[in-house]
Amino acid sequence: MKEIDFQKAINIAKDELKKIQRDAHNVNIEQAIISNDEKLYEITLSYEIISKDNLSSNEKLPTNLQSLSMLLGRRKIYKTFLINTSDYKFRGFKFFK
Repeated sequence: MKEIDFQKAINIAKDELKKIQRDAHNVNIEQAIISNDEKLYEITLSYEIISKDNLSSNEKLPTNLQSLSMLLGRRKIYKTFLINTSDYKFRGFKFFK
């Protein structure tokens, strides 16, 4: 059996995420598994996208509304990155279910 190197697959997944989603913040590893046929690493990453918020900087709004506006401007996204176990080539990604 070949050596399993999850760390290498995780690093590749993070590098690919940087290429496709430059505004990703707070990247976390949620899951790292090998597919049933042992051909792919399936690395699930979560990250936040912070939308531009025009309300939070408005000094006329009460603090509670500013806080709510900031929270609504954040979206957490989960994606599973597929990487070959044989040569560590990036094969694509899918939305995590």
